[in-house]
Order: sequence, then structure tokens, then C-alpha cells
Amino acid sequence: MNRLDKLTKLKGKKVLITGASGSLGREIVSTLYGLGATLYLTDISKEALSIFDKKKYSRIIKIPCDLSKESERKLLIKKIKKLDILINNAAYVGTSKLKGWNTKFADQSLETWRQAMEVNLTAPFHLIRDFSTLLKKGNNPSVINISSIYGYVAPDYTIYKNTKIYNIAAYATSKAGINQLTKWSAATLAPKVRVNTISIGGIYRNQNKKFVKKYKSKTFLNRMAKESDVMGGVIFFASDLSRYVTGQNLFIDGGFTV
Repeated sequence: MNRLDKLTKLKGKKVLITGASGSLGREIVSTLYGLGATLYLTDISKEALSIFDKKKYSRIIKIPCDLSKESERKLLIKKIKKLDILINNAAYVGTSKLKGWNTKFADQSLETWRQAMEVNLTAPFHLIRDFSTLLKKGNNPSVINISSIYGYVAPDYTIYKNTKIYNIAAYATSKAGINQLTKWSAATLAPKVRVNTISIGGIYRNQNKKFVKKYKSKTFLNRMAKESDVMGGVIFFASDLSRYVTGQNLFIDGGFTV
């Protein structure tokens, strides 16, 4: 085994991945499983987690949990007895059909604001706080918070013009909050637990062609992200490659925020 293999090896590590059934979550599951980790996978329902075949993924434990509900988060926390890595990947992103979400500012509802804050910010705080004791006993323990470029920069509304896609205040604000929670938690849990953020640029998911063209023009690499683009950062923060890195925010955005 060469030095790089040793640094990236996750065999024996226990990893909790929230939002495991989403497109990014599935990529994280596949990547970390391939590096030898044992995975606790959580998503909103048993049905959502059914995509993970136990024949393909023998080292997984599926735990349904609606992160918007404190009672379900408490049950999730009780079920896990050992933890080395926590990945707060789940996010309340809504849909175009959700009333009060993907709409102009005046029509963005308080209810969707509250739900976004609960899932995107309160749930990570709750999990970091209550898993901190287990993490401190772990092997080079790490927390990885998945954030967004819009937790750092203001929206460029020229990208959204004539697309029926809107920039959501609750999403951006909750991601800004997770960025600060990372720094706060890194200071609070030091020196035992490392805490870092990955801020991701727009991922291509068959969006409006006008939006895609304008978004691409704002990046140095002239394209939107793919889920696989994020995996280098996940491996870095999960493994010994980053054993002297904490409190940082890694931007994987093709140069958008520069």
C-alpha cells in the first residue's frame, strides 16, 4: 500500500451521511463505500433509502429520518453508537411546485423559510452537538458540512432573468448560517474533532437552457458542476489527507465566486 492509499483509506470508519438518497448523497455513498467505510445512511423515508441494495452495499445501515422533526432526529441519534465522520449533506431545496418557495421574493413564504432553516441549519447543529461525544472518541473524527456558493455571495439576478428559476432567501441564508456553524464548531470541538465546509456551485440537472448558458458564462471553467466534481473535497476532508485542516470552507464552483 502506497502513502496515498494509506492517507485516503477509510476502512473501519463509521460514517453518517444525511440526505443519502439525493443525487449528491448517492455519489458520496458510492465514493466512501469504495474507500472501505461502513455507512449509516439516512433520508426522509424507508422508501427513499430503498435504492441502496444490501447485496451491493453490505456495509450500510439504513435509518429513515425526517430531519425537519426533532423527535425523529433524537431517534436517529440514539441508534448510532459509534461515529468517526458526520456528513451533513441533506438540504431543504423545495420544488418548483412547492407554494411559497421557487417564486419572487414577495411571495416566498414564512413556512418554507422555517422548514429550510430547520433542515439546513437546525438539524446540522443538533447532530453536531449530540454526536460530539461519540466523535471525540473516533478515529481522526471529522464533520463535513455541505454548503453552497450562495452562503457566501449575493445572487446575480441576470442569471435568472426570463428563466422561471428564482434565488431563494431561505436557502441562501441557511447556507450562510452553516458556514458560520462550521467555524464555531471547529473552535468548540478542537482539538479532537475537525469541522469543515464544502461550498458547491450550481450542479447541472437539466435546468432551463437560458439559465445554464448564463450560469456557465460566470465560471472560469465554462460549465456547471457534476456530482462527481465534489468527491475530491469529500475524500480530502473525510480522510487523513486533511488531518491538519479545520474550520475551512472549500469552494468547488469552477471559479464562480472568484
